[in-house]
Amino acid sequence: MQIHFAAAVLASATIFFGQAAHAQTGPTAAVSAPPTATQPVPAIATVYPTPAAGLGPRVGRYFQSRWAEDWSRLRNRPADAPRELFDPLKFIPIAGDGAVYATLSGENRVRLNYVTDPGLRRGRDQDQFLVRTVIGADVHLGRNLRVYGELNSAQVFGANPLAITPNQRNALFVQQLFAEASGTIGGTLLGARVGRQEFMDGPPILINIRPAPDIYSVLDGVRLSINGTKARATLFSFNTVRLGRHAFDDPTNPDEGIDGATTSFVVPAFAGAKLFFDPFVFRYHKAAQRWGTTVGREHRSFYGARLWGTIGDGTIDITALGQGGSFAGRDIDAQAVFTNLGYLLDKGALHPRVGLHVDVTSGGGAYGTGPLRNFNYFYAPAPYFSWGVFFGPTNLKTVGPNFRITPAKGLTLTTEIEWLRRSNEFDAVYNNQGNPYAGTQRVRGKDIGELLRVDLKWEIGKHLTGAIWAEHLRAGSVLTRAGFNDTNYVGVETAFRF
Repeated sequence: MQIHFAAAVLASATIFFGQAAHAQTGPTAAVSAPPTATQPVPAIATVYPTPAAGLGPRVGRYFQSRWAEDWSRLRNRPADAPRELFDPLKFIPIAGDGAVYATLSGENRVRLNYVTDPGLRRGRDQDQFLVRTVIGADVHLGRNLRVYGELNSAQVFGANPLAITPNQRNALFVQQLFAEASGTIGGTLLGARVGRQEFMDGPPILINIRPAPDIYSVLDGVRLSINGTKARATLFSFNTVRLGRHAFDDPTNPDEGIDGATTSFVVPAFAGAKLFFDPFVFRYHKAAQRWGTTVGREHRSFYGARLWGTIGDGTIDITALGQGGSFAGRDIDAQAVFTNLGYLLDKGALHPRVGLHVDVTSGGGAYGTGPLRNFNYFYAPAPYFSWGVFFGPTNLKTVGPNFRITPAKGLTLTTEIEWLRRSNEFDAVYNNQGNPYAGTQRVRGKDIGELLRVDLKWEIGKHLTGAIWAEHLRAGSVLTRAGFNDTNYVGVETAFRF
């Protein structure tokens, strides 16, 4: 997508989004949540909840993507207001009037991954320790311009860590480095960002920074955004990053990239519902994609929409999309539907919540002729299907009822049983990297197995979080007849952030 074309579209859309903004609040967009003494406000001024604004989720008091934080409220804090240990690093005045300032951030994460029979084959258990240290700086040059950068140093240890990839061990990685300009025209907030950046502005089942490894999935390119109060849009053009293992050897990868547009509209309120409708269009290309035994050039289009939000004590999140294009001279015809529902049973001490996700992704054609029907999920979040990355959303059907309680403040416990089937029995079963389990394409049937999952998360303090994940896979007939077996995964993580 050409930048000048995207800019023209963005400018012409200002009229519509500006009218939407004036319709609700006049010339100034509201913040999604009032500032508090313990957490930053979102970096984008919008009435949208923060995930809908393309900022990503919070982890404890902080955002998962640290560029999304705005600490400027500390500029005019009363002298007698309570102070926290790291407050002096959150607002460092550079110019006398405080319009030019810097914010520093950091993270130190330690994670254990333990897997029995890695790859679902009999063998020595995997014992892997991942360690990452991230330091970030956000320099504001007045109200309308800023530069944000992050460095990440990542290491991996263990008695049997198996194959070590560059997203697990990297001496020093420029994780983010971008310049951003923003301003308000007629009540509409416009923004332009250029450089390496984390990007989660789209359906979370497709676009995610994948925080489980040491190195986040980041992109190089341009993002243009427009935010009103009832509608917003983002245009983007990115390439992926080719990771190395040493310091500063991670260049832009011209052979793989994605561009497109995401939009979001507030659904008119009814019966206590707060819903959002998010249409999107992506274009993806990769010079050397592999499906089955064929390696070829892939050009793939994504077109679909997401409907999500709350209805009373219930939550709804549905994403449906189709994919077209070409792979190695063959047509692509793929589809997917992801449905995630939840309901709060009681507002008492335990806050019990029941949920259900039902997901269907197409498959077929990787080992034959005719159209390729395998769904390509780009940067989908692996934990949605398996913390042990046993499966990914290609040629997959899942049904996963779950139950969650809050035994104590900041502590949540979630259990789930996930039934896994494949959509096309003439295609393989795939892991979350899109790699097939060898031989499963020659075994008939659809039973992949069942996955029992337990997830415990704890906000230990303002700066410290912890989590434990456990999974047991009962391998179904498709896997066992192809020579694969049951496996277990345990993950333990603690992270310190400031």
